[in-house]
Amino acid sequence: MALSLPLVTLMGTGAAVAATKTVHYRGLFVYDDGKLAGEIDRTTSGNNLFQKLTSDPNGDRMSVKAPVRDLMPENGRSVYPQVNWAKNGSYCYVSGLSIGKGGGSGSVGCSNGWNGYGQTRARDMADSGWWFYRMWKGFDLNSNSVRGALKICEDISWRHDPCSDYRFGGVSY
Repeated sequence: MALSLPLVTLMGTGAAVAATKTVHYRGLFVYDDGKLAGEIDRTTSGNNLFQKLTSDPNGDRMSVKAPVRDLMPENGRSVYPQVNWAKNGSYCYVSGLSIGKGGGSGSVGCSNGWNGYGQTRARDMADSGWWFYRMWKGFDLNSNSVRGALKICEDISWRHDPCSDYRFGGVSY
């Protein structure tokens, strides 16, 4: 699958400032056999968040908030959001914004050095109403940057799950 790179960067200030840095993004769509099966909200930027959380009781981390709904709950297949995490030992800033497949441009300040840092798959849901998921990853003390690649997928047990393109967000700390 070709990846469009809708990218956002969250760059923090010095450690003396306790802050939450937030960037909003546009929605994502998953299709099944050419039909729109699920979405991460595209109508409002208020609920679509990449955040850098510092001085938080739960620890410094990157957080992704994704409002999700199943647009075909009657088909018996649920949808789920997932974030694939990566870390880098360099300060790697993500820049640019791309909307939709092949639209716009974006770049990552480091073209190499990214290492897998796990994934967070939220639980499945089959509801046409909005469900709000929040997924996060703590900062790695041996790295200087973390990025999340957000997507929505439809869970199909007997074949590969169809998924949307990725939405990337990253922080340096």
